Amino acid sequence: MATVSSRFRLMSWLLVCGVLFLFAIIIWRAFQLQIGNYDHYKALADSQHHSEYTFQGQRGDIYVQAHTESKDFLVATNRQTYDVILDPYMLSQVSSERQEEIFKILQDTLEIDREAFNQALKKNNRRWERVASDIAYEVGEDLRKRIDGDEVFFESQYERYYPEGTFASSVLGYTQRDDISQGKYGIEQRY
Repeated sequence: MATVSSRFRLMSWLLVCGVLFLFAIIIWRAFQLQIGNYDHYKALADSQHHSEYTFQGQRGDIYVQAHTESKDFLVATNRQTYDVILDPYMLSQVSSERQEEIFKILQDTLEIDREAFNQALKKNNRRWERVASDIAYEVGEDLRKRIDGDEVFFESQYERYYPEGTFASSVLGYTQRDDISQGKYGIEQRY
C-alpha cells in the first residue's frame, strides 16, 4: 500500500511540475511577444489601423464683371471628374463572361484597348489598376450605373475649369494639374 501511495505522490508531483513548466513557457512567450517585440508589433498594428488621406478642398469660383453691364461672367470654376480603377484581384474571381461584359462597357465608353485590359487582369495580386483618368462627370456617372459590382471603382476628383478659355489668363493665372489647391500664377496663386 505504501508503494501505491508513494507512486501516486510521485505522479502527482510530476504532473504539478509539468503543468508549472508549461505555464512558465507560456508566461515566457507572452513576455517575449508583449515586452521583447513590442516595437515591432506596435509598428505593425499602427500600419494596419492608421491611414492618412489628403482630401482636396475646392477652390472658389472667379467672376468678372463688365463695367458696362451688371452681369457677372464666370471665368474660373471647379469641374468634377473621375478616374476609372480596376480591381484585378476581384476581376480574377468573376466569370470570363463578366470580365468580357466589363471590357465591352469600358471599350465602348472609354475606348480601352484589349491589351491594356488584359495587362490589368494579369496583375491579379494587386487591388488597384488605373485604366482611365480625368473622364467627364457625366460619363463617370453613366459608367457607375452600367458597371454594378466590386470589380471597377471610381475615384472622384476636381479639376480647374476656365469656361471662357484664355480670356484674362494673364491675370487669372492657373493651377497645378494634379493639385488644384496650388495656384501657380496670378489670382489663382494669390488666393
